[in-house]
Amino acid sequence: LNNDGWILIFYTGKEALSPAVENAKLNSNIKLIKSRPDFDMIIPNIIFGIETGKGVPEAAVPSEKLQVRELIAKKVWELEGEG
Repeated sequence: LNNDGWILIFYTGKEALSPAVENAKLNSNIKLIKSRPDFDMIIPNIIFGIETGKGVPEAAVPSEKLQVRELIAKKVWELEGEG
C-alpha cells in the first residue's frame, strides 16, 4: 500500500459488515466510516491536517523503513535467544 494519502471508505450499505472487517485494527491510512460523507466537514479538516502536518497519513502510519527495521531487530533478538 502507498501511505501518501488517506483512503476513506464510506460504508452506507444496509447489510451488517463482517465482524472481521468491523473490528479490524487497521494500522494504516485506510479509514472505514459507517455513514455518508459530510464533505463540508471532511474537506476542510483534511486541508487543515495537511497544512499543520498533524493530519497527514505519515504521522499515523509507520514508514516502511521503520517497519523493516523493527522486523529485523525482532528477528535478530529471536535468533540471539536461540543461540
